[in-house]
Amino acid sequence: MSKEVCVLKLTNGDEIVAYTTEQLDGSCVCSKIRSMQVVPTKSGPQAALVPWMVATPDVDVTFRKDQYFVLTSAPKEVEDYYLEITS
Repeated sequence: MSKEVCVLKLTNGDEIVAYTTEQLDGSCVCSKIRSMQVVPTKSGPQAALVPWMVATPDVDVTFRKDQYFVLTSAPKEVEDYYLEITS
């Protein structure tokens, strides 16, 4: 199974962007997880991707199917931004 940049909405409310590999059992392995956050700027609120776990930002995490309810490919602009900040 190939890795792709996806957006997940977790059941706790977090919206994350990560390299993902979906498993046959419905679980999802995520790496280089970034959290989508709204941050204030001089020109108004902007979306930003920040490390989901500060101490270990690039650890692989497996989410069970009951821990997320949306898994979708990242829109092009989100994928481009994600690749820029994680490369």
